[in-house]
Amino acid sequence: MASLITALFNTNNFTTIFPVNNPNPNAWQGLLNGLTALTNIPNQSDFTLIMSNSSQASAIANAIESERATQPGQLFSDAGDILATSQLAEQSPFLSGLDANTGISDAAYELISSQLLPLLRADSFGSVALTNGQPLVQFTGYDGHPYAIQASSDLLNWVNISTNCPLNGVFNITNPATLNASQQFYRSILLQ
Repeated sequence: MASLITALFNTNNFTTIFPVNNPNPNAWQGLLNGLTALTNIPNQSDFTLIMSNSSQASAIANAIESERATQPGQLFSDAGDILATSQLAEQSPFLSGLDANTGISDAAYELISSQLLPLLRADSFGSVALTNGQPLVQFTGYDGHPYAIQASSDLLNWVNISTNCPLNGVFNITNPATLNASQQFYRSILLQ
């Protein structure tokens, strides 16, 4: 639900929004850089800026990677799935020695994730089914945004085979066999 609402109000260029399944912890730490976190650590103000080279940013980035590993297919299917990462809320490395009597509000717990969610986009997912002996490839995506569809027989060399825009969050391509190979792989690339 959070992802749907965020997507409605997000005016950022989709190609600049961070893919939720980015596997690089350093990239996640960079994304966290400059966000605000609540802290109750002694001798610090109530709010602090997250620095990409901090141990806290590293802990959050590693927690996101660990949470993704627990997801089906080891991928977040939606940007909102990241909210299952407890280090973005109640297990925040910026909070210390918490118990039930701390008086910290849900809004304070959710401060990091509320800033992070608008910066994320879900990846396009694909599936292949045979229809009348021909492969039917379906991808998910954002309506009104073009995606290049690419095919490969070796996962190294990719060839553009079409460009499509999703309608109601999906688009199909039929008879995509453009390479002479017994095995085909397909992917979609967000263009804009």
